[in-house]
Amino acid sequence: AQKLGQDTFAEEPQEKKVSEYAKWMEQGETSTATPPNQVCSGTVCVSRKLVPRREVKQIHVRSGALIDFIEFAFTTGEPLKIGEGKGDEQEPFTLEPGEVITEIHGGQGALLDRVQFVTSLGRTSSAYGGTGGENFTFKVTEGKMITGLDRAVGLAGKITNIHESLSRPFTEAEKAYDEATLNLEAARRSLDAKEVELGKLRLKIEDSTGTHAAYKALQKCGESTVGEYSYKICPFEDAKQGHVSLGRWKGWAMDNPHTGLFEGGQQRYTDAFPHISNQWHSNRMIEVPRFQGERTKSVCL
Repeated sequence: AQKLGQDTFAEEPQEKKVSEYAKWMEQGETSTATPPNQVCSGTVCVSRKLVPRREVKQIHVRSGALIDFIEFAFTTGEPLKIGEGKGDEQEPFTLEPGEVITEIHGGQGALLDRVQFVTSLGRTSSAYGGTGGENFTFKVTEGKMITGLDRAVGLAGKITNIHESLSRPFTEAEKAYDEATLNLEAARRSLDAKEVELGKLRLKIEDSTGTHAAYKALQKCGESTVGEYSYKICPFEDAKQGHVSLGRWKGWAMDNPHTGLFEGGQQRYTDAFPHISNQWHSNRMIEVPRFQGERTKSVCL
């Protein structure tokens, strides 16, 4: 694969070119199952990820003191958008025909603080973001170009992978192979989306005709006071202790069809239930064992 990235294939038959390219791409497809090709710049380490060849024409960034979104726009196909949050829209970095990304500079720790792109023509983009993080510089592997990134999940997630693909012009057979690979990836994404949609429809059918259909008649919230604390539990919505959120409706418990679960409440310290725990965490769930009429008998766990 390394030799392939440096080879011009000037004298090899086209059939062998596409065969070798297919093998190179297959290594990229299976790289998730094997240790990735990790590289480090100082204390910052990322992995190189082999991807189908696409030509970057423009890069868009939304940032403040941290990098929220990075979007790679290509000459063909859908753009690659990576990140979360809002951030301010920055001036886009536009590449000339034949110009490719060869280096990425920046700073990151647990989050991506700053990023800057360098091209094969020696041009540099703006330094997007702030000034924090450990400085890094990553250069592309010889014979390849940078076409995207992967980032950790969450707001301003750090860079985890750098996408690389061959920079030399493709043969017609390689173009066809690359297009087929991209179409396959698009089909897989579409299938995943359809499976999610089917799952939601199954839940709707279950809610309207299954064990929980009768609970849809509950239109009012159940309220109660335990000691000095007041509680309000609204089926299919949320649960509160006074003005403090104890969680949003998650769904029904797998092991008890008449137990509803709430999660995602605010961190809260209380002695309301000292015999269980007086420390509430945002990932703790509140069980509602059974709705009774239009009120609820609640036990918090």
